[in-house]
Amino acid sequence: LPFPTLTGERRFGPILGDGFQNGCWALKILLFMALMGLTVLLPSSTFDVPDNSYAVAARVVSSLFLVLQVLMLIDFGFQWNEDWVTRGFDGGDVPVNKGWLFGVIFFAVLFNVMAIGGLIFIF
Repeated sequence: LPFPTLTGERRFGPILGDGFQNGCWALKILLFMALMGLTVLLPSSTFDVPDNSYAVAARVVSSLFLVLQVLMLIDFGFQWNEDWVTRGFDGGDVPVNKGWLFGVIFFAVLFNVMAIGGLIFIF
């Protein structure tokens, strides 16, 4: 809940001001440490029971988080490709600067090889 609040505050006008967004690190770290310490006081039944509301909420929120991360990664890849291809063609139909286009191909091959290597390394 704090992340959407701060993001909305940053996007739609300062409610707390830029000072809280960019500063107040001592307060943020203290709050984070307090929340981490308070989890020790939770009873173990909070985490053990499969039908517990905490477990269900954690599954739903983590699934949503993973989907949003994948969407952001795909969007980043499309924006990166569009930027480099636009620089390569420089507004025309004929490639003017082929270095940008070779860069797109190089990184596409590199990331695919890294993904395949990662899958092989996992298994």
